[in-house]
Amino acid sequence: MAEDNDIMGGLRILIIDDDKHVSLTIRKIIESEGYLVNVAHDGHEALEAMDQSLPDLIILDMRLPSMDGQSLMGMLRSRFGENLSPIIVVSGSTSREDQARALRAGADAFVAKPFRLRQLLHAIEAVLQMPASV
Repeated sequence: MAEDNDIMGGLRILIIDDDKHVSLTIRKIIESEGYLVNVAHDGHEALEAMDQSLPDLIILDMRLPSMDGQSLMGMLRSRFGENLSPIIVVSGSTSREDQARALRAGADAFVAKPFRLRQLLHAIEAVLQMPASV
C-alpha cells in the first residue's frame, strides 16, 4: 500500500471493486482530492493489502468474485476488530433492504451506483469526520 505523506495528512483509501473501470474512475476522483489510493479487485487482494497496512477508509463493492462484500466485512471485523477502518459500501442495488443489510454488516455509509462524484466525496468526508467508535 502507498506510504504516508503530507497529502491530506497521509489519508489512505482502499477501494475494493472487481470492476476495473469503476475502480479506476473512483481512484481518479479520490486522488484528485489528494488522498492516497490503493485498489483491490477481490476479497483476497483486500486482505493482503490490509495485512501490509491498514487504510484510513475502505470503499467496498458488495458484489465481488469468490467472496461477497458482506462476507468480507465479517472477515475484516474478525481480523482487525476495533482497528478496522470505516467502510463505505457502494452497490448497484438501491433497495432499502440491501442498504440496511450492508449497514447491519458493519458499513458506516452506503452509496448507490450510479452515483454523482460529489456524492461519493461527501460520503468520504463525512465518514472520515465521524468519531471513532468506542
